[in-house]
Amino acid sequence: MPRKHKKVYHKSKKDKTFHIKQLKQLEKWEHTIQKQLPVLTKSQAYILALWSFAMVIIKSCAITSVSFFLAFLFEKDDKLIDTKQNSWRQRLREFCYDSDDKRGHKRKELHVQTCFPYLIKWIINSRIECTLIAH
Repeated sequence: MPRKHKKVYHKSKKDKTFHIKQLKQLEKWEHTIQKQLPVLTKSQAYILALWSFAMVIIKSCAITSVSFFLAFLFEKDDKLIDTKQNSWRQRLREFCYDSDDKRGHKRKELHVQTCFPYLIKWIINSRIECTLIAH
């Protein structure tokens, strides 16, 4: 039987500076999402911010990659990253579930259709800003 390779992750001092910058950028992005998509609950905006932020940073939308990045970003103990990755994966999965399929009480379903007018407004305003800056 082949031996399993043990995963080892180490956060250096350089990583800690990177970590602080990432958290500040994430906080700013979360605020932007809450402002631009006011129909989302605070927890929905938080998960959407985490997921989209991670996708941009790691250049992947794979749930395994995103959950690993979030575990690495938030977990201080390197030995717990694999365990926390599973927790993040489940949290991201449940974000997409219907409210009846989610664990816990008072879980809300995300009705994507309610976000469309706000998304379109956000896109149009962004395009107008880009046009004004270019001229």
